[in-house]
Amino acid sequence: MTKIEEIKNPILWDNIVCKSNQYSLLCSSKFLSGLTCPHRFFLLKEKQNIKMSVLIFEKKKKFEKYFLQDFNYNQGFYFFDSDLIERKRNKERIRLTNIFLHEITKNYSELRFSLNYNIKDIRAFQWFDYPKKKFQINTVYTSIINLNEFKTFEEYIKSIRYERRREYRLFAKTDYKIIQENNHKKFIKLYKFLKPNIGKLMFDTHLKVIRNAGKKNFSRTNFLLDKNKIIAGTLFYYHKDTAYYAFSVSDPNYKKKISCTTPLILEQINYSFKNKIKNVDFLGINSPNRGDFKESFGGKLEFFSELFYKKI
Repeated sequence: MTKIEEIKNPILWDNIVCKSNQYSLLCSSKFLSGLTCPHRFFLLKEKQNIKMSVLIFEKKKKFEKYFLQDFNYNQGFYFFDSDLIERKRNKERIRLTNIFLHEITKNYSELRFSLNYNIKDIRAFQWFDYPKKKFQINTVYTSIINLNEFKTFEEYIKSIRYERRREYRLFAKTDYKIIQENNHKKFIKLYKFLKPNIGKLMFDTHLKVIRNAGKKNFSRTNFLLDKNKIIAGTLFYYHKDTAYYAFSVSDPNYKKKISCTTPLILEQINYSFKNKIKNVDFLGINSPNRGDFKESFGGKLEFFSELFYKKI
């Protein structure tokens, strides 16, 4: 018999979900505490063995506008089945997912999930309540650099697009200086330049995530200085063996000699090398210009699924 249990204790959630191959910083309680949309944790158990864990977000009226606005990446289903061969694993995941969906959709008219990129089989969602198509499925992409493929940072630099290498060389010839300082107030002051472009709602959600990352101590910021003036900055998340390119910004009113963000991103990647970080995740490459810029740093293309359920 399969039992569905809710976990109220976020520390217990972390201790369980971290054992899944789909685990990342982005489903941990310390990251989720920076989001506004309410969320809940569930376990599926059989004979006291944990088979699957699920993170859901609730579309409550008070926070309705954050349901799709809050950061949505690797937040959904987590399995504990590394001992199974692929054929059995696929069948078991479909069975467990179907059990959970049948129960949870009794209480929710809308749900959203973002699967980890190592979950490629999404038939459980395509077939749910077949032949009705209850899930809208979007295929989205990210770029991930496997730093273990390179012996040195210099070897990595040779692998990236010519434009980025050129910008890095030009930076070396300037008087600009990179400093590393985990000063989130300075980064937010700089990030405010983006508010007119991205709008108040998105800016406010970003602000909360940035502050939470500083409070929970899983981010690293660096800044580009022209003399003593900060003209650009980046913020990366760091967790276990993965770095995440989260935010970057430059002062639009400052006349720049070169690209300001390229040397900052490469400094973060160099830091990752020095600290034995395995992967650098660019957290999505799903808009033409920004996506192309991120991909130019030499990562491998990965796709994953965003799932949206709406009761008909």
